[in-house]
Amino acid sequence: MEILDNGLHIENGALQYAWYHLRDENGERYRCVALRELAALPVDSAEDYNILGKQWGAVRGLYNAGVNFIYTASGIFTPEHIGIVQFYGAAVEAETRSAAARQATEHLAAVQAVLANFTQSRTCPPDLRWVRWYIDFVTRRSQNVLTLLGYPDPR
Repeated sequence: MEILDNGLHIENGALQYAWYHLRDENGERYRCVALRELAALPVDSAEDYNILGKQWGAVRGLYNAGVNFIYTASGIFTPEHIGIVQFYGAAVEAETRSAAARQATEHLAAVQAVLANFTQSRTCPPDLRWVRWYIDFVTRRSQNVLTLLGYPDPR
C-alpha cells in the first residue's frame, strides 16, 4: 500500500476527520478516520467489575453493524507531561474523499451512540495539539507503536 497524500480536515478549529489517499494493487481509494477524545473518566467506573464485558459487547455490536471501530491510546509525557490521551472513532474507505468522509462521520455517530451507554465514555472533539503530537510520533519519532487488529473476544 502506498500513501499518495494525506491531511486533516479542520472546520471552525475542530478536527472533522483525517484523510489518506491510498493506492495498492486494487487501485486508488480514500480512507477517512473520524475521532473523538475521551474527556472524562469518572472514579465510580473503576468500581464496575463487569466493565470489560460491557466494553466487549459494545465493540462486538459495532463490528456486527459494519463499523470499523478505531481506538488509540497515547502516553504523552514529552515535551510536557499530559498523560494518557485516548481517541475513539471510525474509519471508512471509499472511492472519493467526500464519500469516505461522510461515511466515517456517520460511523462515528454509531460509535458515540454505543459509548453513550457508559458513564466513563464522555467524549469531546479531539484537541488538535494531541492529534498533531500523535501523527508526529507515529510518522517520525516512534520506536514503540503497538498495533492490534480485530476485536476482543474472551473465548
